[in-house]
Amino acid sequence: MSEGEVEVKKFSTFKSIVWLTAGLALLIACQQDSISDQWLDQSPHKTGFIPVNGITLQYLDWGGSGEVLLFLTGIGNSAHIFDEFAPRFTKQYQVLGLTRRGHGQSDAPPDGYDTGTLAEDIKAFLDQLNIEKAHLAGHSYAGSEMSRLATVYPERLHSLIYLDAGFDYVDFFEEFDAHYPDEANIRPEDLISRESLGAWINRALGFQSDAFKWELNETGQLTPDSVVQEYQFERVVDHLMGNLVKANPVYSAIEVPVLSMYGIGDGGFSDAEPSVVNKMNIFTKEIADPWKIKNMERMKSEVKDIKIVLLDSTHHYMFLQRPDRVEREIRQFLSDL
Repeated sequence: MSEGEVEVKKFSTFKSIVWLTAGLALLIACQQDSISDQWLDQSPHKTGFIPVNGITLQYLDWGGSGEVLLFLTGIGNSAHIFDEFAPRFTKQYQVLGLTRRGHGQSDAPPDGYDTGTLAEDIKAFLDQLNIEKAHLAGHSYAGSEMSRLATVYPERLHSLIYLDAGFDYVDFFEEFDAHYPDEANIRPEDLISRESLGAWINRALGFQSDAFKWELNETGQLTPDSVVQEYQFERVVDHLMGNLVKANPVYSAIEVPVLSMYGIGDGGFSDAEPSVVNKMNIFTKEIADPWKIKNMERMKSEVKDIKIVLLDSTHHYMFLQRPDRVEREIRQFLSDL
């Protein structure tokens, strides 16, 4: 067992949050009940699989023409998390989404979850599709991959767009795990059916999201052997989080233009029981938001060419909650390049 794996075992609360975005669907994937239309992927994309660095990665292609805009996901998500948002850009860009190793229908090898290797996966993906340069738009964990890629292969990038992703996680777990309300974690009764899981997702997010449901359904159809998949994903999360605290982004080395957007003032659970809402509001105000602001100020001071956008009353999944505003900021940034 690696040093990162030993360290990350302490962060059980954050791991439970990660299950919101991934492995939970596998608990209900083996049910044989009919699936209502709300769970069926209706996004206009093609699905492809491509060999990179000895493994196969899944990607989505929403079409379009022009420069490439590649969406990258946070921990637990597949490219399907952008099913609603990505098609907004196809009139001006060729829009793609990549599912990292260990997620969705991409291969889950036993290793290769350090930031350096994950950045190499992205570069190899661009190579395989003969993409010389791309705009990268990454959510959450993807920020660490983008920062690494920009320091090693700046010539492959037009720009970087951080969607609540401009963070150095070195102190993340000690700040979050000790204070995150237990009442906000998922409960066994939330896993009884797709409907109960969907209701919990809406409660946790504080808003409706078809993309989340489409993603969970697509991920859950991988195999009926949910126990194996759960174990594999937990192993992947251990690796990712163990390496996350060691990513050490070097923002001063980023030479390409950067848009970094941060959402504050909304930790979700706005429709939950009053006691949960109160605890989440306190956690957001006293722990999450100050940590985000600290990271925002660091990026602002260290990145050479950066535009910062701070969105108040905005959830971590800003592109799902406020797609019009996030789209407008991205379009303005890209048009100014």
